[in-house]
Amino acid sequence: MKEETIEGWVKVFETFDYMLGNLIEARLKDENIEYQLMNRADIGYTMEVGNNTMGRQATGLPLKFFVKPKDIEKAKAIVSEDRSKILDDPDLDFENIENQ
Repeated sequence: MKEETIEGWVKVFETFDYMLGNLIEARLKDENIEYQLMNRADIGYTMEVGNNTMGRQATGLPLKFFVKPKDIEKAKAIVSEDRSKILDDPDLDFENIENQ
């Protein structure tokens, strides 16, 4: 399967889930990875249909994340990393999160 590209950018992730898209966007920003996001500013973004998974699937407008070729491996690792257990840590201190 050929990778989807746009003028020097390569797609590394696609989702219909708006909340998951926000999480992926935050992770890429945290890691200082330059990215482009397609289908966020379409008309569906401002309507209720564009802000839920079923609405995006119905319209066929997934959120697509593109990165520069040099960042492909790092970005793919970030989007596939399971961080769901992070809140299970009994020593997690939200007051001093920078020290962890």
